[in-house]
Amino acid sequence: MKLNTERIVSNSSTKHASFINSLNPYESVHPLAEANIYLMDQNELSARFSLESAMRLLDAEEKSTCNQIRSSERVKEFAYARAFTKSVLSKYTNISIGDVCLVPRDRFGKLKIKSLQSPLFFNLSHSAGLIALCVCKVTEVGVDLEKQDESMLPHIKKIANRSFSSAESKIINSLSEVEICEQFYRMWTLKEAMLKAAGIGLNCSIKNIDTTQVDDSRCLCIDSGNQNGKFYSHYWFGIKPNYHLSVASIDVPVTFQLAKSSSFIEQLAKHGV
Repeated sequence: MKLNTERIVSNSSTKHASFINSLNPYESVHPLAEANIYLMDQNELSARFSLESAMRLLDAEEKSTCNQIRSSERVKEFAYARAFTKSVLSKYTNISIGDVCLVPRDRFGKLKIKSLQSPLFFNLSHSAGLIALCVCKVTEVGVDLEKQDESMLPHIKKIANRSFSSAESKIINSLSEVEICEQFYRMWTLKEAMLKAAGIGLNCSIKNIDTTQVDDSRCLCIDSGNQNGKFYSHYWFGIKPNYHLSVASIDVPVTFQLAKSSSFIEQLAKHGV
């Protein structure tokens, strides 16, 4: 199946442009289904909120996770991502930041807020100092954020041939070096966002998510094992230079929109005093 290159070009038009000014949510047929995407630059956050303060917001389980991470940069990324997530979720729940307790809802590890009765769906991703959090009150959502790594170029075709659908692999193998990285990350982030929306992440085969089958309404229907349902997705390239962002909802089409994150820096800065 031929890839719809017009849709890819339009999604890539934000390259080197301001993501805040260029992100336009698509029209949803479900007027109540909205999801906010919160982006936070870790460096911007750390300038106002110390790592020690972020660590104080972690519970015993989260601190144990930090102790198992060997890289100090990854520890910092994990701690700031959790602190930022708790700050945002406190706004939705009226629970104080220090009392927001994130626990895995099942064996696949998707997070929920402990003891929260009203439905609130969220998903977190972070890559190379940038944090993305997607929050929705209506349906499950998934988000994947990746910074493009040019050192991956020699390995992309091998990964695609092993892990992508035959249609996707055919496209990847036909691209020039200039095009291949962007399209690989587009496919990868869309797949992971959909699987995270389903709550199974990369615990199942990503071959079952064939991004060449996404239709003009950004819907992909899947009927394969435990990866069943309709996924609605959106992809952007250029939120910051070389960053790829994909978001997805399951069964309900959602309007994805960028929300302001600056107030949460202030909130965390005051909390850390």
